[in-house]
Amino acid sequence: MSTPQQVLANQANAQLSTGPRTPLGKQKSAQNSTSHGLTATTPDSLAEANQAEFLALAARLRAQLKPHGPAEEEIFAAYA
Repeated sequence: MSTPQQVLANQANAQLSTGPRTPLGKQKSAQNSTSHGLTATTPDSLAEANQAEFLALAARLRAQLKPHGPAEEEIFAAYA
């Protein structure tokens, strides 16, 4: 449990940490969690050049693994 002094010190420090202020800083900050897009929920989230490569890889994997039924399709989608 924090002491009242720690809470006050934390609140004072938080006033100094207000995030990016310039448009460039805000734009860069918005991309902090995106490094490569490999964990994107859909291939649409990937860059266009990477999307074609991803779809080609997924097609090769699908041909090799040949998923059958909804359960295997779900597992394949997560794998791909």
